[in-house]
Amino acid sequence: MSKDETGGLFSKVAKFVRNPLKDWSELEDAPGGSIEPGYSREALKELMERRQRNDFVRRREFDMLRKLRQRGGAEDPGNISSSLPSSDRPTDRRALTLRKIDEIEAQMSQQWWTSESSATGPGGVGETSPGGTAAADASLAEHHARAYADTAPVVPTDLQPPREAAPPVPHAMALLASAVPPPVPGETPRLAFDTPLEEAAVRFAQGDDAGAESALRQALVPGSAFADQLQTWRALLDFYRATGDAERFAEAAVPYAERFSLPMPVWVSLHALAREARTGEVAQRLDARAAADWEAPARLDRPALLALTQALSRAKGNVWRLDWRGLRQIEADAVQPLTTLVTHWALSPVQMGFMGTERLLDVLTAATPLGERGVDAGWWSLHLAVLRLLNRLDEFELVALNYCITYEITPPSWQAPRGTVAEMGDAIVPSARGALEPVATRGAVLAGELAGADSLPWLRIEEALDRPGAAPEIDCTALVRMDLAAAEALRARLGARPGLRLLEVQGVLAEFLRLTGVDRCAVVTPRAG
Repeated sequence: MSKDETGGLFSKVAKFVRNPLKDWSELEDAPGGSIEPGYSREALKELMERRQRNDFVRRREFDMLRKLRQRGGAEDPGNISSSLPSSDRPTDRRALTLRKIDEIEAQMSQQWWTSESSATGPGGVGETSPGGTAAADASLAEHHARAYADTAPVVPTDLQPPREAAPPVPHAMALLASAVPPPVPGETPRLAFDTPLEEAAVRFAQGDDAGAESALRQALVPGSAFADQLQTWRALLDFYRATGDAERFAEAAVPYAERFSLPMPVWVSLHALAREARTGEVAQRLDARAAADWEAPARLDRPALLALTQALSRAKGNVWRLDWRGLRQIEADAVQPLTTLVTHWALSPVQMGFMGTERLLDVLTAATPLGERGVDAGWWSLHLAVLRLLNRLDEFELVALNYCITYEITPPSWQAPRGTVAEMGDAIVPSARGALEPVATRGAVLAGELAGADSLPWLRIEEALDRPGAAPEIDCTALVRMDLAAAEALRARLGARPGLRLLEVQGVLAEFLRLTGVDRCAVVTPRAG
């Protein structure tokens, strides 16, 4: 075979089979067949293996059809004719059967190969062959498309040439070509999944929340093959917990409880659990005998704020310790710079420990009286910024309502903080640094959204696992999402430390960990409801 032939259509199809996620136009520019960076061979290995097994079964069926046709043609040459009348003779029945086999195989070989544009004339109206066979062919093609939709390998839609230019398709390639779906303008090639839960898991890991929800909801419509699958229902509920959609959760919880005769599931936001877990982790890392990095003076002014920033720049360790217990008053000239500083902390992944938090809030409450418009609105902005940093949503909404009543304008909206503040006890005297009550020992925890291999806090997990009496398990109750890189890093770590258990994994994420092979390195236990 010449070099030009090897780089032709069949060579491209073979490259695409090896690289199902690669854009069709990039195949020639990508020698070596590397997979698109957003995915991984390991992550989708099981899906590809199932596609190959399905291809093998279908090729075997074609071989059986061809053998039957050849054997029948050798026994009764010349008996196959399109004009044979109905007859009860065995020879006639065999001839009719063989002709039907020819027609079915031809349909299965060509029905997806041709594009939708080839079925329409220049004016967009479908061309009708003599005898009205165009409608019948389209109906048969739709039937086969539905029959093989779940097992068909995926081929890019731009592979399809016009009918006039389509080359003869050998039997070996006809099966692959039969999987080409009708072209959709602007649509990129998609993977074929065995279950909607698999599709939802991959889409959710890639950040496509809308696509993941659509896959789950379509799987649970009445009459669907998955409408009575408990695992898929629980995955949908966990999806809403992970995205924080309490309203949609309530809508799905009622039919879930009725269908399976189970108690109503309890709503909880996984993001809220993740913030609590991070706060507990910060509190655990606070040294009980360490001094505060900064102590608030009785009167907080601009020079005191400058001292605060300088103290934090010299602070050692990963957690800043601020002591607000001596605060009695905040000067007006310090309100705006303090608001800017607190807002910056809320937007940054800082970790802090506050002592005397209630003292700070008391000062701010006294400075923001309800209904007094003469008070500078900057005090209210500072009060709301501090409540946001402390992740006190209920108190934030109450203060925002009072702000709206006082100034009759819309208050700032709530935004979840990225910074984490652990509120420490106030029982110690400023001069006595060693009296902080130690935080209770926590086990290994994975929480939040992990994106990238570096996001996996494995050193802290190993510290927790290596403590005397620690169980070989990782609490994933507050784990919201992992992308492919984080899952691969977790699988590598678990492979080097066998025997661990991942507990209370939310349903969509549990399916993704199964697809990426994490369940082969550790026991993955999904949430129970």
